[in-house]
Amino acid sequence: MNSYHFSFPWTNGITRSIAASFKVALTQEGVFADGPDRLVDLKIIYMDTKRNTDENFIKSAALQAKEEIERWQPDVILTSDDNAAKYLIVPYYNNSEIPVVFCGINWSVAEYGFSTSNVTGMLEVQLVDQIVDIMRSYAKGERVAYIKGDDSSARKEAGFFEERLGIELDKRFVTSFSQWKEQYIALQNEADMILVGNWATLEDWNEVEALQLIAEHTTVPSGNWDQWVALIPW
Repeated sequence: MNSYHFSFPWTNGITRSIAASFKVALTQEGVFADGPDRLVDLKIIYMDTKRNTDENFIKSAALQAKEEIERWQPDVILTSDDNAAKYLIVPYYNNSEIPVVFCGINWSVAEYGFSTSNVTGMLEVQLVDQIVDIMRSYAKGERVAYIKGDDSSARKEAGFFEERLGIELDKRFVTSFSQWKEQYIALQNEADMILVGNWATLEDWNEVEALQLIAEHTTVPSGNWDQWVALIPW
């Protein structure tokens, strides 16, 4: 049960790892297929709540996922990221008989009140203090900004970054590529270091134009924690 969509690189990494661990074939569309060496039968459901952040959409996606789970009757439910936890595990499978294993939940599960009888998993924790320490050696001041597409995970992540760093970030949550460009340029004068989150919620993202803008306007150090973002030639 994936909170997001298959074309999102973070999602792809999780999906590939699950497929490899259980020796299940994986199609280009992210669908598990029968393979001669497979250890288990797997079904994947994408809730697509990174690109669709409306509360009603997310609840509907979770309900559809629940209906498919009830139809397929799996022995274990695997989930990734916060939306699957909040909208699927908590209302439908917390304290249930079916085991649930989560991954990708940002920093803490305290808000979800998970049952210890059937829910377990691992957290996603970024080494943000180390990132800032590296940027600080190139920065001219101590103002740290955070820019990312606007969704619940981004806001939760920013809050834990502030707690970890012991500072208040200059937070810029954007909903379009034009906003991202505007805020990124503005931050070159309004911040000394920039934490750059991913842009998966921005459906109009233009990588070619973004790279050109970054090359022309960047004057302060930027840091990131996603491998697929770090590999982009900034």
